[in-house]
Amino acid sequence: MKRRAIVTALLVGFLAAGCSAPVLIEDPPQPEITLPSEGRCLADMGFTNPAAEFIWLPPGLSISYRADQPNLLTIAGPADQSSVIEDYLHQTLPGLGWQITSRGDGGLLFERGQWHAGFAVGVDNWALTARND
Repeated sequence: MKRRAIVTALLVGFLAAGCSAPVLIEDPPQPEITLPSEGRCLADMGFTNPAAEFIWLPPGLSISYRADQPNLLTIAGPADQSSVIEDYLHQTLPGLGWQITSRGDGGLLFERGQWHAGFAVGVDNWALTARND
């Protein structure tokens, strides 16, 4: 009898614990965003890709190519602008929530959540691309 009372008390305790208020799991903190004082985001250039809000380029660029898809964006221009763009990206990406994962002469890799991006310079052109796959 005493054993049955203990088992019943334990079951009631477990059931009561199961009916208690749910434990809230907090979302991870979002990085504080600092918008650049100069330039504009790709969204302001007409890109609709979600990453376009968080990639900015300096003012006065010539754009020779652009692709805008839900999982990919690409933008390119003449190589003579590349050093200005690379320096600008290096300075502004961290404030926009991106983590720079690699930098070399004429190249930059960066990521933000599910987005992975890169900037590269060729002989005649520079290109920037971001994708989420």
